[in-house]
Amino acid sequence: MSRFERLWPSGSTLHRLFVAPDPPELALEVREESLGLVRARVEAGGVRLQSAAVLGLAPGTLRLSLTEPNVVDVPAFTAGLGALLARCGAEGADRACLVLPDVVGRLRLFPDAELRGSSPAQTLEMARFRLKKALPYDVREARLAVALPLAGHAAGHADGVVAVIARTVLESYEAACAASGLWAGRVELSSVALTRGLARQPGTLLLVNRDHGWASLLLLRQGWPLLARTLDREALPDDAALVREVRTTCTFAGERLQATPDAVLLRDATDEPALALALGAALALRVEAMAGPDGAPPGQGRGLAAARASFEGAA
Repeated sequence: MSRFERLWPSGSTLHRLFVAPDPPELALEVREESLGLVRARVEAGGVRLQSAAVLGLAPGTLRLSLTEPNVVDVPAFTAGLGALLARCGAEGADRACLVLPDVVGRLRLFPDAELRGSSPAQTLEMARFRLKKALPYDVREARLAVALPLAGHAAGHADGVVAVIARTVLESYEAACAASGLWAGRVELSSVALTRGLARQPGTLLLVNRDHGWASLLLLRQGWPLLARTLDREALPDDAALVREVRTTCTFAGERLQATPDAVLLRDATDEPALALALGAALALRVEAMAGPDGAPPGQGRGLAAARASFEGAA
């Protein structure tokens, strides 16, 4: 069980969404242009992939937004999901982990003392108070979960992590999945899912999670976030802008956080090799491309990386 799973407060509204009592055997990764499904079984020796598939969505099926329902064309979404379930031999499944693009939610870090309450309910209220002026919608309409660092964590004086998503955004996905007979037994953002596979990584890493129209930068020390940023297409008009943001983040991490990354781990769901080459040329750091799951369809593995990683917490 990962630190994130152990630490979502059991009294939180989203506890059932972020921590499933029995891990689902499906993970559905939502991207603006496609749906990806990974079917796996958690066994004593780890996670065994059974099948995986990606299916493109018609333009306009989804509209990624922080505040508005994202599923614009529910019939197109459910038709695609039904086809994926059939392709992966999972027609009878009724529960899945739902992995959403980072850009539809937010990760926020706050000092541990500003979040740690005497009870899970108080911790959530403290998080809502801290988020009150940081969201483009009423914090009472937010669905959130809080992860607090363990005492003596290797990350040092680590902050608490708050994952937040608007109710209207979350419910649009839940309803679309329910129309296909699938319950979102756990919901998490793409970068949170990716960190599940990095909890045992030594040292400090900068995770760069890029997809069409957005990118997230997470500075991780032994899997725990020290810094988290998500940038949309307005901030990232091209690869050069992202390279500049990565370089600036590395400098900030070293000078202000005393946490210079040992390496950059790149998950590029667009599968365009130019970004990895540009990062390697611009940084005095090792740049490692995150591979997709073994057995994924050719050329589609990186688009399934977060779905595959979501099983790590249960392994």
